[in-house]
Amino acid sequence: RVLEVGCGNGEVSKDIAEIVGTSGHIDAIDISPEQIAVAKQKNLSNVTFEVKDVMTLSTTDPSEKYDFVVVRFVLMHLKDPIRALRIMYQFVKSGGYLACEEPEMSRCYSSIDSEGFKKAMDWHIAYSEYTDVDFDIGSKLCSLFKTLKFNEVLEETCQPIIKSHDPNRIIFYLLTEECRLKYVSAAIATHEQINDVLNQFKKLNNDEHCEFGCALLHQVNARKN
Repeated sequence: RVLEVGCGNGEVSKDIAEIVGTSGHIDAIDISPEQIAVAKQKNLSNVTFEVKDVMTLSTTDPSEKYDFVVVRFVLMHLKDPIRALRIMYQFVKSGGYLACEEPEMSRCYSSIDSEGFKKAMDWHIAYSEYTDVDFDIGSKLCSLFKTLKFNEVLEETCQPIIKSHDPNRIIFYLLTEECRLKYVSAAIATHEQINDVLNQFKKLNNDEHCEFGCALLHQVNARKN
């Protein structure tokens, strides 16, 4: 049995469902009703999708214990990530595993030096601090896990690289545009500054010699005693 926390639109749930097969089952939860509605459309026979907030799960002798609890890109959005980890820990059976993946956003880079790129990443980190969350939590993930009673804690890192002609290279432009109103309302950047950075992104995206490094991903897998 698997508990997936922050399943979103169910894309990763589909991969997990293939791994566990018909003999296994996944309880997949997300705080967003809209995301769960999309996930349910995948009609995965061995997955139950539910709207739930990990921070409100009851930890008083949980009736369900899981072989695996999986969480990706959730702790970075929480004001109290260690409490969330403690809650998830309660749902892992003895001998089971808690697997987590979180980013270190400040490690994003452009292979061509760009003040605009640096500004956009600084704004993103500044906004996380403004909202009292941590978009660099990946770098602290292993230490957080070690505060819990796990038998062994293993960490790996990887960093996706976006090369020229990859359609995903527009992601940094889209992220900055998507966060425009948030940055302005938090007095992190003005519309004029954002427009200037977006123009710099356009030039980088059109430069075939430019590669982008996405966030450094920290993947921690821990076994419970």
